[in-house]
Amino acid sequence: MKIKKVAVLGAGTMGSQIAAHLANNGIEVILLDLNKDIAKNGLKRVLEINPPAFMDKEFKNFIKIGGFDSDFELIKDADWIIEAVVEKLEVKREVFDNVEKYRKNNSIVSSNTSGIPIKLLAENRSDGFKEFFLGTHFFNPPRYMKLLEIIPTEWTKKEVIEEIKEFCEDVLGKGIVFSKDTPNFIANRIGTFSIMMVFKLLEEMDLKIEEVDYLTGELIGRPRTGTFRLADLVGIDVLYNVAKNLQDLLTNDEFKEVFKIPQFLNEMVNRNLIGDKVKAGFYKRENSKRLVIDLKTLEYREAINVNIPEFFQIQNMENLEDRIRAIFSLNTKHSEFLKKLLISILVYSVNRIGEIADDIVNIDNALKWGFNWKLGPFETIDVISKENFEKLVNFYNFPLNKEIPTKFYKDKMFYDYNSKSYRPIERRKEIIIISELKKENKFILENSEASLIDLNDGVLLLEFHSKANTIGIGTIQMLNSALDILEKEKKFIGLVITNDDERNFSAGANLGLIAMSIGEGAFDEIERAVLNFQKVNMRMKYFKKPIVAGAFGVAVGGGCELLLHTHRIVAHSELYTGLVEVGVGLIPAGGGTKEFTIRALNYPKDVENYDILPIFRLYLEFIGKAKVSSSAYEAKNMGILKDGDIIISNRDFLTYYAKNLVIGLYNAGFKGFYGPKKVRMLGWDGYSAVLASLINLKRGNFITEHDSFIIEKLAYVMTGGPDIAPGTIFDEWQILENERKVFIELVKHPKTQERIFYFLKNRKPLRN
Repeated sequence: MKIKKVAVLGAGTMGSQIAAHLANNGIEVILLDLNKDIAKNGLKRVLEINPPAFMDKEFKNFIKIGGFDSDFELIKDADWIIEAVVEKLEVKREVFDNVEKYRKNNSIVSSNTSGIPIKLLAENRSDGFKEFFLGTHFFNPPRYMKLLEIIPTEWTKKEVIEEIKEFCEDVLGKGIVFSKDTPNFIANRIGTFSIMMVFKLLEEMDLKIEEVDYLTGELIGRPRTGTFRLADLVGIDVLYNVAKNLQDLLTNDEFKEVFKIPQFLNEMVNRNLIGDKVKAGFYKRENSKRLVIDLKTLEYREAINVNIPEFFQIQNMENLEDRIRAIFSLNTKHSEFLKKLLISILVYSVNRIGEIADDIVNIDNALKWGFNWKLGPFETIDVISKENFEKLVNFYNFPLNKEIPTKFYKDKMFYDYNSKSYRPIERRKEIIIISELKKENKFILENSEASLIDLNDGVLLLEFHSKANTIGIGTIQMLNSALDILEKEKKFIGLVITNDDERNFSAGANLGLIAMSIGEGAFDEIERAVLNFQKVNMRMKYFKKPIVAGAFGVAVGGGCELLLHTHRIVAHSELYTGLVEVGVGLIPAGGGTKEFTIRALNYPKDVENYDILPIFRLYLEFIGKAKVSSSAYEAKNMGILKDGDIIISNRDFLTYYAKNLVIGLYNAGFKGFYGPKKVRMLGWDGYSAVLASLINLKRGNFITEHDSFIIEKLAYVMTGGPDIAPGTIFDEWQILENERKVFIELVKHPKTQERIFYFLKNRKPLRN
């Protein structure tokens, strides 16, 4: 059975967002609540939340709303029915009574409960219901969180489990873990233990909240929020309820006392100091000041900047494993906090094998995908070593109930406690991990900024690995080298450009290098670098073998310009791309302004009196306002993605599909495009229209003088300027020359230089 229509029962926080994410992926959704008005309000709320639940607000049209009181029979057409009502057993049972009345045979039914045992929900149901029933626990927010925990019962058919797994991986882009039916499943069980242990140790060791957030953030491969800021984001009341549920249900847990609610947490919930949703939790803002709560008095004080000298060098280590090992080599108050915290989490995780999951892979993935840990618990033990781990377990006298193998992972295998042997890690063929190709010596070339790797089957892969995957001299050299090899060697049929970074496809040009050149007055070097970037992008655009980008995450500035010159893009749906150079007082000069000009002026030749100006203004505004897409679908609406480009939901499959698109294009006889293109410029008509708009914007104080100057220069490039007659033909190189000329003029301007240096120091734009 293929899932084409899904019913979501409950239009609250989770139900409405699950419905939105299904709609994001083209699935018809029936969203029901007690009555139609409640469902309507749920849909209205989810359209307004931030970050957005919908990748494109038009996707709301995939959702049909209704009420339990009048429309329950609509579920008869659903292939999958997801229950997401209030966390009360009797309410859920009543909902399932109605589901049994109206569902069609063989439709899958699941609960999104995070705390009620799945078995209790399945009990006393018909065999036909039980066989198609399981738990599917989405993490909040469903659009952005990768983890989906699947909790089968003893009655669930294997085919049902496999169908849901495949659908959620392929269509919804989820990372699947299989959990046993135990309180709060895998991620929340261990993740909540981790937070509650932080609370316990903070009080024991008399640490400040700000110190703990620094220590439990990026330093150890956790979200930059740290523990307390994360609690504010998630909701302190949510954390309280999960911890209380665990405290009540875990009768035989050796760390049961850790889940005991501390007095400060009880009091904060009583006072409704529950985090960001009420603008006061562990932190709050008051008159632009960041305040933090004193856990002893529950009064707010001004937050301090954390300064722990022994971690200065460690925090600058790029490799997380090196940071972890360095922390374990220290003997200070703060390192002692981290060591005791981490060892307790690792012991707790080892002890849960067989109880909450069958193997270590499910536990590691649950914490990485559900709590955004860079390393899972068992991966962390491998980093600090069996010897050091066991030594510290004994030192802290933690109750470890299992033997520890020499390594939990080795050679793409994991240690399986059931068989007491190593088993291969199961992985779908669609998952290609670039770091593993490197370990297999698939390198062809490498420099400090990029690598060229043999992806097999005649396909090359260009990977960026500079900081934030910025584009510098080394990146451009490697791209040229890749094209040289493709030209010379017949065995290579095309190129994929992508990488394994979690966040950045490419954050654009290396602004630090530009700032350094400004400081040295080396403007000729800047111009040469810009010209080289333009040349390699044009070479790529008209190359005779297929070049496909696997785009994801942040792809801004030069990263976006590179995408604009590839033949095809396979984009992860979470693609945040745009030309943002105006934010630092520049214009796109790697061909981005030129490409947006071509897209803006690509009007239908067979339509008389076609008004091109509104479309042109739109593209100019995309650059002028440094517009960044909120999804790949918006990138398509912006003209960055074209009709031949592909959007997929599972980030893990990106390299595989990009590679296969290269092969498909080659086998279809791809021989490149004809060019360079000729462009009919708007000339003085378009230029004067932009200047007229700028006058009004300046009068209204919407833009500064320097903003106006930058946009005027941008208009010069995109129209040809005030001396060019409308309809004058430019080729691409003429537009590129103007791009480059204006870029250098701007980079020499003192106010642009102020913007560049301010951004590098403060990581936010300056309006001067």
